[in-house]
Amino acid sequence: MQLSIPGLRLRVADASDEPALGALYASSRERELAMTPWTDAEKAVFCDLQYQAQHSHYRSHYPTAVYWMIERVADRDGTPIAAQVIGRLYWARLRTEPEDILMEMTLKRELRGGGLGTAIVREVLRWAAEDERRVSLHVEIGNPSAHLCERLGFMHVGGDALIRHYVWHPPSRV
Repeated sequence: MQLSIPGLRLRVADASDEPALGALYASSRERELAMTPWTDAEKAVFCDLQYQAQHSHYRSHYPTAVYWMIERVADRDGTPIAAQVIGRLYWARLRTEPEDILMEMTLKRELRGGGLGTAIVREVLRWAAEDERRVSLHVEIGNPSAHLCERLGFMHVGGDALIRHYVWHPPSRV
């Protein structure tokens, strides 16, 4: 799978990407950690432990998942540049049912809110629609990306006190 967004590409993450993956995870927790009295060192330890726990959970529950690095490979004018990691995209295609799981999509802080995340999620939905598969995801309560899900047609179908579960269904083909 590849993105059709000019200047971006997906690359399968490898062991050398662990620091960048961990940093992207930590950046996604900055808003909530700003409310704690913890030092920066304590926040870093917490984020590292949480990232490792998340990664372990994903590996055990979604063994067929793909873990991509989102890279910028051309500037706004289309001029090729050295690949720059700007995000991560974790995606699993279930084998037992027609469902894809958008496990995680995180962009660097300075790229959030400008429409790039919307474009990438639309790509995931396009991949799923081509194979008539639904897409599900989970969003923490209070996470601004819940609005993105709703704008793109995801339906809130459940969850608990901390997490909301959303599902998107492909348009029916006539």
